Amino acid sequence: MTVLAAVLTVGRIKQWRTLSQNTLDAGPVQLVVDPATGGTLITHSANQAVYAIAPGRLLTRIALPPPGQRDRSTVTFLQWPAASHPGRLSPVDADRAAVPVLSIDAPTRTARVIQRWLRRHPALLADEAAFAQAWAITCAGLLGECREQRLTTTPPALELVDVMSGPVIAYLVIEQDGRVFATVGSEPMLERVRDPLLTDGRHTLVTEVGDYRPAWTLSPSEASTLHALLADGLIELDPDALSS
Repeated sequence: MTVLAAVLTVGRIKQWRTLSQNTLDAGPVQLVVDPATGGTLITHSANQAVYAIAPGRLLTRIALPPPGQRDRSTVTFLQWPAASHPGRLSPVDADRAAVPVLSIDAPTRTARVIQRWLRRHPALLADEAAFAQAWAITCAGLLGECREQRLTTTPPALELVDVMSGPVIAYLVIEQDGRVFATVGSEPMLERVRDPLLTDGRHTLVTEVGDYRPAWTLSPSEASTLHALLADGLIELDPDALSS
């Protein structure tokens, strides 16, 4: 083994030991696996403030510098919301509810060390992939309940779906013959919609289902299908209902 190879090997061993330890001193911050809770203790070196984050609720966002600019990055530590039960809060809403805890400016090399250390301690981190998967299963389940209540197996002319935190689904289907059914809720129950559908004439469609007025944003192809159904006389639209 050459001297250079030996030096590189020793360096890798030291790095592996550093990343495997329950404490990381990373310049502006110190990260510690809290022996009492299994969560994360983050100490800000500038003012010695200590932030405690429960296990499985730590998020990090690293903003790398643009090419050609100084080699420093912004590392932001956030806490995933406590009420983010898998399958009940949408990933978008959970991400919006994540609470920023601390943001630091550090050399990009330090930011990458922090990232690698956290990967060696996955129990500290919020599992966003598993959370998104649980939400996808929830959405598929609610959509399946709606589809099972249709009176035909023929593909619909138009199907609009929006699943919100709760979980709650807003579902509307227009059958090939122009019949419209819709539902809103966590236990969806399709009901016939007989009144004209409400639209802003562009990309929003609204209907009344009981005490609710769910709205769907139409894609260009969905808007085209809707207007084709209107042109064929299969549905009624009120184009001025949402213009005010």
